[in-house]
Amino acid sequence: MLLQSGIDDLLMTTKRIRATLPDDSIPTQVSEDVVWHRTDGRQWLVTIRNFNPEKVDQLRGTYNLQHVEVVDLGLEDLFKDFIKGQRAAS
Repeated sequence: MLLQSGIDDLLMTTKRIRATLPDDSIPTQVSEDVVWHRTDGRQWLVTIRNFNPEKVDQLRGTYNLQHVEVVDLGLEDLFKDFIKGQRAAS
């Protein structure tokens, strides 16, 4: 994946969502805007590019999420998530 964007723009439009799933099921189909995701029991961490509040509502409705928190990422975490996402897709 090639990214062409300013650092400030990337940091503003890429967010991590920490959510609680209704059960231990792992979300299998995710949007193309998902950079990386991981589940740990019922906790789901998902990093999304092109973030907007509607994406939170869409995820909440699709996966029946119970608790949702949007987290800003620093540049290091953003970079790590993009690298982990590329490795998982390979």
